[in-house]
Amino acid sequence: MISQNIAEMNTETSDTSPQAATGSSRIIIWLIALSLGILFVPLYLVSSAIQEQTEPLRHQLATLEAQLTATPAPNAEEERLRAELLTLNQQIRALEVVTTELAASQINWPEIMAVIADYDPALMQITELTQTESQLSLSGRANVESVVTAYADFLRDSEYFTHVAVQSLRLMTLPTATPVRRGEPTPAPVEPVNSRVVEFVVVITLRMGSDGQPG
Repeated sequence: MISQNIAEMNTETSDTSPQAATGSSRIIIWLIALSLGILFVPLYLVSSAIQEQTEPLRHQLATLEAQLTATPAPNAEEERLRAELLTLNQQIRALEVVTTELAASQINWPEIMAVIADYDPALMQITELTQTESQLSLSGRANVESVVTAYADFLRDSEYFTHVAVQSLRLMTLPTATPVRRGEPTPAPVEPVNSRVVEFVVVITLRMGSDGQPG
């Protein structure tokens, strides 16, 4: 009888051992899963918090990048001022060209004519003056050639001319009639008295300056 009970107990133990082992394995698996879940929850919470904090920064960074890469719209007032400045610069350059041309062609005629007319009328006379651009041609008569050459030297020493040249000298003989007083008998014919003069042409070149003065 005792041996039969022991055999039955062994039979029951052999029948329940696999079920007990299976239950223990499931408990271990659930414990491991629960441990992993407890471990991942803080990690998830930390990750979410970091993501929430970095999201505004990402948005701000995207805004700054868009501002840097975008072409700013032109300001209407700046464009108007820039166009006005360009127009003024063009006008200034045009005025500078005109001023340069006027400065190059300006001639102080009163001073120049005073120098030209500075001669002794008893020794010489200027009968004609012509101008071609910056060149003057003086035509006249003198008693002797030396008067003309001295006059040319005087013009060369002037600061208003860059070049003076005696272009021509020609000796001329002029007849002079004998004067007769009223009430006197007509004298017998006599030989006319002849006088000699030198016709000359002097060419001078004006010195151009910014104010009509010597440049």
